[in-house]
Amino acid sequence: MSRLWLVSTSLWTGLFLAVSWWCAATAMRWIGIWATPLFVIGSAKKATEIERMCTAQPTLGYRLFEKLDSSIIEQSDEAHAALIQNCAIATGYQEFEIVVAPEVEQLNDALRLSRSLELAGIGNALHLPLQSLPLSQLRQISPFGSNTVLLVKSNNLSRRLSKLLKRLIDLSLAIAILIVSLPILVLVGLAIKSDGGPIFYLSERIGQNGDSFPFVKFRSMHRNAEKKLAALLASDPELAAHFAVFLKLPNDPRVTPFGRFLRKYSIDELPQLLNVLAGQMSLVGPRPILPNEIELYKELSFYTSVRPGITGLWQIGGRSHLSFDDRIALDEWYVRNWSVTNDFVILAKTVRVVLTGQGAY
Repeated sequence: MSRLWLVSTSLWTGLFLAVSWWCAATAMRWIGIWATPLFVIGSAKKATEIERMCTAQPTLGYRLFEKLDSSIIEQSDEAHAALIQNCAIATGYQEFEIVVAPEVEQLNDALRLSRSLELAGIGNALHLPLQSLPLSQLRQISPFGSNTVLLVKSNNLSRRLSKLLKRLIDLSLAIAILIVSLPILVLVGLAIKSDGGPIFYLSERIGQNGDSFPFVKFRSMHRNAEKKLAALLASDPELAAHFAVFLKLPNDPRVTPFGRFLRKYSIDELPQLLNVLAGQMSLVGPRPILPNEIELYKELSFYTSVRPGITGLWQIGGRSHLSFDDRIALDEWYVRNWSVTNDFVILAKTVRVVLTGQGAY
């Protein structure tokens, strides 16, 4: 009995210590106490992408230490050896890692640099130009003893079962949210109606298969909103330039004081649940676009292959602070990498963003 107790106690103690160590390490990484210095060799754009990743996910345990020019990738092996020494000196001989982010034409040199880092015992990662691929849906096939690697693509939303499952989730959650929020809907409608204007704002949007549908929101603007916008943009070139990039304005004069409150907490979007029930929208999906925005899309097929969403990556990734090109990129990533798990993660993060009013105007 004593031996059994000793073995059992040892196992549980080991498990407790392992879990405690993981929790402590995660907490320290989260608050920035314990993070590995990271050097990024590549273009300014790619370095910024990696910096955003480190900032958005502190539990990865990295902090950007320095951005290095992409020309280093093409330098000689001797120059690469000097790079390693310089990085070690810069960090005070702490443990560090290097991300190599090549352009397509630099791939061979990037592999050579990565091999040099590997032989020197330096942790390194390759940021390859694969942005157009559905990365989370790729399946790797690499036969034993072979250097051949196949990346097999798949599109989850092309499967009938996936479409059915997404639709069932949309219907069940939309009905539940409508029932719970009914008192709020009534009170908001009465408050909007008090200025004598319509309660709802209807606008044409482009949906699945390129079909247009009536997009419904609570009205948050004055009745002569478009005239106010035209006059403002004509009188202020700086605001006109901002509107051309973001298609939105901070302190928009078209928006009523009550409408500003509705927008901050996304209450104006609750009527879109009716669009979800009608099969025109989904709870999660790409941002609904206007007909005149179609020309801004280089590739529209990914957008029209699914229903647009009330929320999406654009909602949790910055909302009004994102440029239109950033929104398009996030929407494309969502469609290419769809999963039920991703949808629930986006819905959970949407709750936090809405309650804090983050990024809204």
